[in-house]
Amino acid sequence: MRAGTLVFLAFVTLSGAGCTRLPPLDETLDPDLRDAPYPQLVPAETLRSRAPSPDLTTEDRTDIDARTATLRARADTLRGAVIDPDTRARMARGVQER
Repeated sequence: MRAGTLVFLAFVTLSGAGCTRLPPLDETLDPDLRDAPYPQLVPAETLRSRAPSPDLTTEDRTDIDARTATLRARADTLRGAVIDPDTRARMARGVQER
C-alpha cells in the first residue's frame, strides 16, 4: 500500500472521529442527584465498627485454606527458573559460536 493511501485513510478516519456527536453529560444525571449535597466523609474505622463481622463456617475455612494452598503451590512453580539449565547452556554455546 502506498504512503499516500495510508495518509488518506488516516485523514478520513480521524475526520470521522472528530465529527462524532457526544451526548450532553449534564442531561444524564437525575436533577435530584445533581442538586444533592456532597456525602459526609467519615473515618474508615467508623465504617468498620458498623459492619457486621463475617460468619465463617468450618466449611468456608476449609475452602479458603484449600484455595490458599493451591495458590501458594502455583506461586512456587512460577518462582522457578523459566529456562531449564540444559537449554540455557545450549543457548550460551550458540551465542559464543557466532
